[in-house]
Amino acid sequence: MISKLKYTLLTMLLAAFVAQPALASPLNNDDMAFAFGDSSSVSSDLGEMALLSDQEMMDTEGEWIPFAIAAFNAYRYGRYLVGPARAWLRVGRSYSRSGGFRTTSLRWGSNSHYRNSIGSTRLRNLNARLHNSRLPGSSWRSRDPGHYHFRRW
Repeated sequence: MISKLKYTLLTMLLAAFVAQPALASPLNNDDMAFAFGDSSSVSSDLGEMALLSDQEMMDTEGEWIPFAIAAFNAYRYGRYLVGPARAWLRVGRSYSRSGGFRTTSLRWGSNSHYRNSIGSTRLRNLNARLHNSRLPGSSWRSRDPGHYHFRRW
């Protein structure tokens, strides 16, 4: 049943990708005038493109490098602030303290050892609150704070 559903969804997705170029129609001058108004900035020939001159090529050469370095540094700083993903959410084997048996569970937040790998103080405090929060209900699945147990072992 599930494999049929997967194949059906895959076929529908493939059909959507294949049919998309066939449904697209090229824009003419009337369409462009409707979208952007009768402006002199809209080219009368849609296929007209001008190549950059050698001087323009030399002027713009290498201008992307500072942006790439800044993006890399922003990514590293963001990872430092947020910390590793495993400090926030984990799925795997666990132990139910309230039930006294091994389980497979979804765990959120982390203990103080892994919480210290989060750079931001506010995010570290949020992680502590998540670790101590409990889902509503009185079942063995949601009784432990920071855990939702899927199955017993």
